Amino acid sequence: MELVADHDISLEQCWAWLRETSVGRLALSVSALPTIVPVQYGVSERGLVLCLGPHRLDPRAVDGAVVAFTTDAIDPVSLTGWSVLVRGIARLDPELGTDPACRPSPAGPLVELAATVIEGQRLKMCPFTV
Repeated sequence: MELVADHDISLEQCWAWLRETSVGRLALSVSALPTIVPVQYGVSERGLVLCLGPHRLDPRAVDGAVVAFTTDAIDPVSLTGWSVLVRGIARLDPELGTDPACRPSPAGPLVELAATVIEGQRLKMCPFTV
């Protein structure tokens, strides 16, 4: 699949936003149930590297799974921000192993997310929700 940016947001801008934060949410199916967990992440040359941390996810359930990942940022003063959604295939990479630096959480397996679709959008929050 080809990488795409949606909502008139360039692919380059989506990657720049992904580099601005280090925490997002991983969505996947576990035992046929939707599951969303917060994860630490970093941007690699091939996509994203996610630290599963203390979550009780069986890494084998993640390996090869089609997943979604999202992260965002909101400025509380201007009530504006952005959101990026990444979809792709998660792969356990034995070379990545686990990250003992995932603190204060226990070390967790590292998973590479090969992005197949990236969508970004600018956000404007409604004042009454703040």
